[in-house]
Amino acid sequence: MAVGGYFWLSQEKPEKYTGPLEKITLGIRPGAMGSVVWVADAKGFFEEEGLDVTLKEYSSGKGALIGMFNNEVEIGTTSEVPLVFNSFERQDFLLFGTIGYSDKSAKIIARKDRGINSAPDLKGKKIAVHKSSAAHFFLSAFLMQNHIPESEVNIVYMKSENLVPAIINGEIDAFSWRDPGTQHAKDALGDNAVEFSAPGLYRKTFNVIAMKDFIRNRLETIKKILRALLKAEKFIQKEQAEAIAIIARVSKVEKEEMATIWDDFGLRVSLDQSLLVTLEAEARWAIKNKLTDKTKVPNYLYYIYMDALEEVKPEAIRIIR
Repeated sequence: MAVGGYFWLSQEKPEKYTGPLEKITLGIRPGAMGSVVWVADAKGFFEEEGLDVTLKEYSSGKGALIGMFNNEVEIGTTSEVPLVFNSFERQDFLLFGTIGYSDKSAKIIARKDRGINSAPDLKGKKIAVHKSSAAHFFLSAFLMQNHIPESEVNIVYMKSENLVPAIINGEIDAFSWRDPGTQHAKDALGDNAVEFSAPGLYRKTFNVIAMKDFIRNRLETIKKILRALLKAEKFIQKEQAEAIAIIARVSKVEKEEMATIWDDFGLRVSLDQSLLVTLEAEARWAIKNKLTDKTKVPNYLYYIYMDALEEVKPEAIRIIR
């Protein structure tokens, strides 16, 4: 095995970059969805491509995207939902790659002592969620799947960091979010917790985004970023145990806990047709639920930049144009 590992490294490792490093700031939240970024940073793949990348942590993808708009970082990473809401207001940014996805990420955690044991029991209950987030979209889809009109539940909006404390202290009956927050709530509530998930209901994506001007002026930089992320993708496939350890460390969870949810995530760099379908579905949801005052679904082909990934790895693109 050691010989095989050495052979892989000797065959795959490129010549070390010796020129000056180009400084880049990238906003990201901890967690498995952004694994290729964290692994690229930890294993030096950005440096191999001539980049000096500083990672700035945010509590959510929405925060990282806002940070990019506010010039705190040059590259943002986020789920597709914040992109949808910003697409109603502005056209100056582009998604240039999906780096992770999962149809098991979003979940609902509820308290059994509030009489909640199955999905129908959510009727009449106080359910918290971060407004206009991926978890919000999942909550709506889950209620619809279970034939529960939103008018028959009490949805309250909270900041993500307040959800777990609120369920623990009994301020709410249930909440919709993602790991590791949902796991922390389950650990705290113990046998009093009930989890609702719906694999296949909603495929959440995690994406890299930049301003149009940045892409226009620094296209080679975008290609370097993608090449580094593709190296990380390959590393994750071959060295899963080390990748799990890296992500557990940045997420501040135990390796064993991260390992239990690892297979819930697809960790590859791509641009898929399913992304367009999801963007359009979320835009229709936002319009229907009056989460925006806009009434027309944008053409999301105008928000996706394919040329860089097409040059770096053309087979990773599966979008019909």
